[in-house]
Amino acid sequence: MVTSHDEDLANRMRIPLSPRHQPRCVEPLCRNGKCYYEVVDCGFKYNLSDIQAAIGIAQLHKQEELLKGAHRVRPLLSCRVRRHAGIRVAPRFPHSRHAWHLYSLRFEPGRG
Repeated sequence: MVTSHDEDLANRMRIPLSPRHQPRCVEPLCRNGKCYYEVVDCGFKYNLSDIQAAIGIAQLHKQEELLKGAHRVRPLLSCRVRRHAGIRVAPRFPHSRHAWHLYSLRFEPGRG
């Protein structure tokens, strides 16, 4: 699932690039009785199954609650990781909000 504050990008992602679903995205060409499709707009297929979409919608409803839990645990984990030489915690950047679904570490060879 993808979310965006960019309306143009969001509209492009709503268009599946599969020829059978969206014929206007491709130009059908027939030569010598053989037909094929030429893709005129490259990109990814963003379609989800109904089950994947349902799970995604349910997760979005509890996103803030999940983030609060991750933000409570992250400082404790970071504090313990910093005790070990040769391991660095991934930096946090201003004006951004990390989901913390992954906790990235950097290992420095030769230290620790």
